[in-house]
Amino acid sequence: MKNLKQEIFNKVEILVKLDASVEKQTGKQSMSRRDLSVMTSLYTAKTCDLSTFEEKTKRAVNKEILDKVGKDSKKKIGQVAFNPDMLDVAKRAIDKFNSGDISEDEVLPYFESLIVETFQKLDEDGQRINDTSTHKGLNASLPKEDQNKASSSEKTEQELNQTTNGDSKTLIKVVTELLKLDVGQLKKVMTFIVSLGDANQDGVIVQPEIIDAVTKNIPEMLKPITWLK
Repeated sequence: MKNLKQEIFNKVEILVKLDASVEKQTGKQSMSRRDLSVMTSLYTAKTCDLSTFEEKTKRAVNKEILDKVGKDSKKKIGQVAFNPDMLDVAKRAIDKFNSGDISEDEVLPYFESLIVETFQKLDEDGQRINDTSTHKGLNASLPKEDQNKASSSEKTEQELNQTTNGDSKTLIKVVTELLKLDVGQLKKVMTFIVSLGDANQDGVIVQPEIIDAVTKNIPEMLKPITWLK
């Protein structure tokens, strides 16, 4: 899939022109967004580790391939491209290609067929209830859980930063990094902390009320950590 990135750049140029054109109401703008949504989802599944997909990964992909796209279009593309269910389907298409079962030219058509198969809804008479061939229809067809919403930990961080004027950022960063460690690593960190002895009061920059606010919300921050279940 050597040409995927270049194809995306070509589509970006088209959308940039449409976003600036008075003709955008013709529907071309929406279809351009859909094309980029599908291709961005493929590119993300191809180049990123979806098992550790985070907000910063989205930002990295946006900067790499969608940097020229306007804010509104970028948001709408992301609603589809970075939807977890959409990425799962994109990964199936990438895996199919990597296994040698389909050629590079067949990846996008195969992905489109999976989109219809997975997200197209039919009534009892076999008539389409939704239309996954449009950006609006595809976006409406995707499960909305966690889509365009901050995770529990992100919400906690946002709330704490607002109530403490950003002073909780350092402590939250420390707590977040600690949550990534295993028990053995945590023991080493604890040993190191104990070895420091009493903290130099001149070096204390986190106020007690901020510590209370963060520790109060630690259980909420732990909710997305699946390995605790």
